[in-house]
Amino acid sequence: MTLSTRDSNKLLRDFLPFAEKTVRAFVRRHPDLDAHEVESRAMEAYWLTIDLFDPQRGLSFATYAGARMKGRMRDYARTERARRKAYRDFVEEHPYDDIDTAHGPDLIEQADADRALQGWLDRIKDSRHREALISRLQGMTSPEIAALAGVDSSTVCRWLQRARKIIQDPTS
Repeated sequence: MTLSTRDSNKLLRDFLPFAEKTVRAFVRRHPDLDAHEVESRAMEAYWLTIDLFDPQRGLSFATYAGARMKGRMRDYARTERARRKAYRDFVEEHPYDDIDTAHGPDLIEQADADRALQGWLDRIKDSRHREALISRLQGMTSPEIAALAGVDSSTVCRWLQRARKIIQDPTS
């Protein structure tokens, strides 16, 4: 059952303070994350929740929306931290003169980081290897990547090893 436009608007208005409080609490517990990005992800989930909410299922809107928002914020936190860790590890293993590693990866401009990462990815010609590495940098495990690609996880491990080798030695 979908809600009428009037009911949807009422839910949005009535529960907006709840949504904002949920975001503030999450940001306080995770100060290393970009508060605006966290808020954006949470509010996106909040708006989508209106379309998916079914009052006949017996859940209150606050319970349902809170779970969806927290899930979206946790997904962002996990992905962002995995991306940062992968980037730091990668920069430590493969220093290049055009990247300022002296001040740590958190001080490097995002555009510079994206350009450097894109340069490394451009070296990998096989799309399977490149996509496996991108998925890994986004925090996915080898079994998860394997399930998406429809191959064995040992195959994904070989793809990742080959991608790393190409990045370390572009002549290989």
